[in-house]
Amino acid sequence: MMNNKIYSLILLGLLTLSCNNQNKLTEVEIPERESFIIPKKDFPDPATIKTKQGPFDMPKLSYQFNELPELFSAEDFYTHYAVVQLDNANKLNSAIHGTQFENLSIEDIVKQANNNDKQIKKLAGIYYNHYLFWQSMTPKSTEPSQIVATAINTNFGSLNDFKKLLKSKAHELDGAGYVWLVKKGETLAVIATDNNINPMMPEYQLGKPLLAIDLWEHSYYTKFENSISDYIDTYFKYINWQRVNDQYNQ
Repeated sequence: MMNNKIYSLILLGLLTLSCNNQNKLTEVEIPERESFIIPKKDFPDPATIKTKQGPFDMPKLSYQFNELPELFSAEDFYTHYAVVQLDNANKLNSAIHGTQFENLSIEDIVKQANNNDKQIKKLAGIYYNHYLFWQSMTPKSTEPSQIVATAINTNFGSLNDFKKLLKSKAHELDGAGYVWLVKKGETLAVIATDNNINPMMPEYQLGKPLLAIDLWEHSYYTKFENSISDYIDTYFKYINWQRVNDQYNQ
């Protein structure tokens, strides 16, 4: 009985002490847990991404995945290059193994493969079209040479008219494809092709490509949705005019 009275007095004292200190509570800042911090994803150097076997490796890039930020997010660019394009490059190498195309350049395969070699033709188009697309861009500031600028003005009116024509041709596409600046003889032209068709394929022979813009949705939709015009406006900021100048003179 005495023990119960002592216990009751102790409990009452603790409750009283707790009530008296209610207004003396101190706010304590809880430190941020590391598990709540999402680290910025690091992407590998494109030069480290290789095909399983030859003869064709991944097209070389002169920039990193995060260096065309207005055009692609680093993650989207990585997926396009290191997942989608890598898979197609591996398929192309497997498809040409043991065929008459095995020792040809990719440009010669594009020029020679016909509908008797539909799978090789398709894969060569995918590979070479992407190669041109990657090479057509740079984060560095470049300009058309005087010769190329004159040719653009002669054939299209002005650089701005050239950009308008790119947009117009891009909107003519009914689905996926590419829009190109090509040179045939001394003439420049802007053309659009469906799916993976390349202007140099034997049944078309539309000219030598100087620029390529990928208009498959995985290239632009995440950032630009349905605004192809905004996509091309942004692409224009990254045109590798030095490469265009070189290709024009060859």
